Amino acid sequence: MIELNLDWRYATKEFDSAQKLNDQQVHQLVECIRLAPTSYGMQPIHVKVISQQSMKENLREVSFGQSQISDCSHLFVFCIQQNTSEVHVDEYMDRLAKTRKLATEALSGYGGMIKGFLSQQSSAVKDVWAARQAYLCLGFLLHTCALLKIDACPIEGFVPESYDHMLGLTAQGLSSVVVAAVGFRSAEDVTQHQAKVRKSTAEMFDFI
Repeated sequence: MIELNLDWRYATKEFDSAQKLNDQQVHQLVECIRLAPTSYGMQPIHVKVISQQSMKENLREVSFGQSQISDCSHLFVFCIQQNTSEVHVDEYMDRLAKTRKLATEALSGYGGMIKGFLSQQSSAVKDVWAARQAYLCLGFLLHTCALLKIDACPIEGFVPESYDHMLGLTAQGLSSVVVAAVGFRSAEDVTQHQAKVRKSTAEMFDFI
C-alpha cells in the first residue's frame, strides 16, 4: 500500500539550508506539475524553479522576510500567462495535433469551443481562471512532495509586482500568483511536532 504521508507533511516553517534536492527529485517534482490536470488541458501557466541562492535572497526581501524563501532548496514560482487568447488556443491545438498525430482541422471544433469560452470573459476573469489552474498544479506539487517525503510550504505572502519585475515576467507576458518553497525541514522547526488541526470527516463531508 502506498504511504500518502499526509499526516507527516506540514507547511514547513524552517528549512535546513544545507540539504538540497538532487536532480532526480527536482525532475520528479517538475514532472508532477507538468502532468497535473488543467482546464481543457490548456496549461495557461509557467513555473520558475529557482535554486540560485542570490536570487532567493533577493526574493526574500519582497516576501516579508520569510526565511523559507531563502533557506529552501528550490523555490517554485507559479505564474500565469496574462490574458489567455486565441493565439494560446492555436498553440495548444498544434501541440495536441502533433502529440496525437491528428490533422489540425480535425480539432477545429474543440478549438472553437475553447475560443468561444475565452471570448466571453474579461481579461481579469481569464487571469482568475488561469490562477485556478496554477493552484491545481500547486496541489499536485504538495502531494507529490509528501509522497516523496520532501518538505514544502505554499506561500502567498509576497509582492507579486516585485517578483514579476525581478524575474522579468512581465516581458514574457506572465505574472506570479503563488509560490512553494521546497526542501527539507530543519530539526529546529518546532511546528513539525504539532498536531494537525482539521475538521472531522462528519463535519466536512456529506455522503449522499
